[in-house]
Order: sequence, then C-alpha cells, then structure tokens
Amino acid sequence: MAHEWRKAGKSTPLLKWAGLEFLELFMASGQRRLLKHLNRAFAFVKSYENKAKRRSVLGYADRWKKHVLLYMLRHPRESYTTRELRGHLAKIEMKVSVKDTQRFCARHGIRRDMRAGRPRKPTENPQRPNPSSLPPSSKRVKAAACD
Repeated sequence: MAHEWRKAGKSTPLLKWAGLEFLELFMASGQRRLLKHLNRAFAFVKSYENKAKRRSVLGYADRWKKHVLLYMLRHPRESYTTRELRGHLAKIEMKVSVKDTQRFCARHGIRRDMRAGRPRKPTENPQRPNPSSLPPSSKRVKAAACD
C-alpha cells in the first residue's frame, strides 16, 4: 500500500479503499503497532526510491527469484513445472539452470508438477490407429481375440 501510494502521488479509488480498510483495522484494535508498521513501510519505500539502489540491494543473482514469485502471483496454480518457470524467465531474457529452479522451489515450499516426461500433444501414429477411430465391429473383433 505504501509503495502504491508513493508511486501514484495522488489518491486513487483503490488506494482510498485500502486506506479505509487500514483505518478500520487500526480503529478496531486500537493498537499503535499498525501505524508503526505503516511508518516503517513508508520509510523503506522512500529509502529505495532509486531503481539502481533497489537493484543493488536485491542483487542480480536474486532478481530471477523475484520474477518467478511475481509469475506465480499472476498465474496461480496448484503446482508449476520447472519448464514453465524457466520459460517465463527466458521471455525476460534471464537464464537460470534447471537445478537452481528446482532448489528454489524446494526451499520455499513451491509444489512442482513432476509428472513423468515432457508435456506432449496427442499425435496420430500411422502404425497404430487410435481405438476411438476404429469402426465398432473391429473393436469387438479385437476384444474377442484377446479373450
């Protein structure tokens, strides 16, 4: 909320709603702790307004992790494939090894889709016809031959 407030520079409907929610929480609890947290958030945002300073603190080696987490926020799923996460990073021209991606997911409790093999599209094999495309009579013949 503090970051959006500083970035917008003026009140937007979303910020008004968030501010009202915050005040409602503060008034209901009566604890000054919430105001202290808001003050700390404003101080943090102000100290890292400069993009170069923010990037130097986060570091190049960790930037890809932030992008993976943002991707997950934008595309919520029960589990993610390593290929999917690395594909997103490749779009923004970041190269991360498979092992680093797997370690990151394991350390932070991110469930990975580990079904065997790569995702495949259904293809027609000319030597083996698809059973659903066979006429009903040939299906019976095959079933009888197997018994």
